[in-house]
Amino acid sequence: EFALLMEHCPKGRAVRAARQLRHELLDYRFCWQGQTFRIGVSIGLVWFSTKTSIQLSHLLTIADQACYRAKAADTDRIQILEI
Repeated sequence: EFALLMEHCPKGRAVRAARQLRHELLDYRFCWQGQTFRIGVSIGLVWFSTKTSIQLSHLLTIADQACYRAKAADTDRIQILEI
């Protein structure tokens, strides 16, 4: 798991970035001990207005929840939460 913070990023651009990241990761293949593997990716995206006052720790908790919702819904999914 990792977090990517995109400051001053419009919602549409954030969604496009998440889709591009998902696409790149789904296309990635790696070989190990003579076998080829692909990886799955579930992305939780949290969008919020700059007018929203929120602690970073709370924001990361919400992002983690979005990731778990994406995983629960289906592999290789993007779940968007807006606060």
